[in-house]
Amino acid sequence: MAITVADTYATNSSNLAASSPNLVSVINDGTGVEQIVAIGDGTGTTVSLTSGKLPVTTATTSASINIGQTTSAVTATQLTASSIAMINGVVVQALSTNTASVFIGGSSVTTANGFELTAGSSLTISPSNINLVYVIGSNATDKVCWSVT
Repeated sequence: MAITVADTYATNSSNLAASSPNLVSVINDGTGVEQIVAIGDGTGTTVSLTSGKLPVTTATTSASINIGQTTSAVTATQLTASSIAMINGVVVQALSTNTASVFIGGSSVTTANGFELTAGSSLTISPSNINLVYVIGSNATDKVCWSVT
């Protein structure tokens, strides 16, 4: 159901209370009908309305394919030094031929604090840029493949 500024939407207040802060503000007119009076962005900022319509930001897509492979080392190694901004994130997968686990994290990742990937397993994360993601392993022959989405 589409809701415009002048519409009312009957709902249960407990459902709204469970949603993120300031996503929807309502008033109850005493008859059991609640009216949406403000919609927020989830951070406490009210979304402005233009001509009674909510502004919508459409997702963008990348014009290039950004995939690669990185060999782990016994010290933290960037997946790539290239600056590639994320749209949806990056999928990192340990190659199925790996003989040991590799660990994913930031520049200070270690085998004790990183996210463990065993052979063939994967992880999807959403940093702002792929050059913030590092890999480390217990040998210098295991690899991860990655794809920026």
